[in-house]
Amino acid sequence: MIESSGSMILPRGSLQSKAPLVLEMSRVYEAEGRLQDLAAILPGTAAEFMSVMNGAAHLTTNHIAAVTQEVILAKRECDRRKAVVVLEEMPKKFASMKESGMKPNEDSREAILALDEQYSNLKDRLDCLMAAGAHLENKVKTFIRAFNAAKSIMERRSVMAAGPESNFGDTVFEVSLPKAGHYTGE
Repeated sequence: MIESSGSMILPRGSLQSKAPLVLEMSRVYEAEGRLQDLAAILPGTAAEFMSVMNGAAHLTTNHIAAVTQEVILAKRECDRRKAVVVLEEMPKKFASMKESGMKPNEDSREAILALDEQYSNLKDRLDCLMAAGAHLENKVKTFIRAFNAAKSIMERRSVMAAGPESNFGDTVFEVSLPKAGHYTGE
């Protein structure tokens, strides 16, 4: 995974695809840069802040779908190579092991698979794509938390601005504020 100016560049899951997967990330990076704005959110900036977070979450979710597709293709390539190693190459290696007096076991099977260069490269590609997917999922969670925090702050401010006892339809909000100079620590 390579992150360059405004893009994330990933390997493709399929060996037939030569061009890398390029994800446009400039809006995502912009939203990440705006996360600290949450500390000073104001009624006039809340809607725009929430819109940026929502847009970044949506874009990142679309990127996750693209990466998930590549993970599926990479897993298929790994499984194919593993099948070739297990069905064609392991029997040859097990025969030579028996000749030398060694008994094949699960550890030797794993070792043969780990030493197969093509399988290792495919597994590295799969691991890279899975890590990128997890990275993007964490970004979505961050954007959702920021959106919900801004929404919560604005809801609390609107309730407090309405007064200690306000009636909004069927819901009655009672806000008890500590008296000046009496901090309760809660």
